[in-house]
Amino acid sequence: MPTTGNLGLLGLDVDNIMVEDEEVDKVYNGNVLVWERVNGGPVSTVTIIENGFVKVASGSGYTCIQRSTTGSGTGFTCTATINNSFDCTAVSITNGGSGYVVGDEITLDFTTVADGSREVTYVELEVTAVT
Repeated sequence: MPTTGNLGLLGLDVDNIMVEDEEVDKVYNGNVLVWERVNGGPVSTVTIIENGFVKVASGSGYTCIQRSTTGSGTGFTCTATINNSFDCTAVSITNGGSGYVVGDEITLDFTTVADGSREVTYVELEVTAVT
């Protein structure tokens, strides 16, 4: 990956910058820093992008933790609502964690459901806002 180059940027309002398919953390105009990646923060809102298939009785209050993420955030927890079709239809954030950025995807692990009888397919969320 080149360490220098002319990007011709004027007025940046972006979350990520790619150079030759690699994300960069900082962009300089000469010696002047003109953009730096945001380190992230706690999750404040999410969108369900995969409802999953969770073999539990329909209801709410199922405790979930982050199983994995596409970013580097940690500590996210929530409670989930499951319908009669075993789909996750809503989540309520109980701890936004830290280090998340908009666009990160979080895969959930249902901790209040015994292993072997819980997720057939995982519930996935997309971070839509951080604070």
